[in-house]
Amino acid sequence: DRIVARAQQAGGLRPDVVADDLPVILEQVAAIRPGIFGDEVRTAELRQRYLALILDGLRAQSAQLPGTPPTAEELGRRWIPRGKRD
Repeated sequence: DRIVARAQQAGGLRPDVVADDLPVILEQVAAIRPGIFGDEVRTAELRQRYLALILDGLRAQSAQLPGTPPTAEELGRRWIPRGKRD
């Protein structure tokens, strides 16, 4: 939370981003794994490409984000198998 607040105060991070947005973003980049798109070199290339794209979207000059950020409950739910969710 403090890192997000500092980045927003410095004018580098869009004001509608919250710390709970970050785990999902990092999981998306980590989902690019060797064997899916090729070897380790290609995987690293693609991770860098999509991380740069995501970071550009987090800049303060970007348009307003649609919707609301995930809740703590929603973030926790992604680790529970589908059949065991409420």
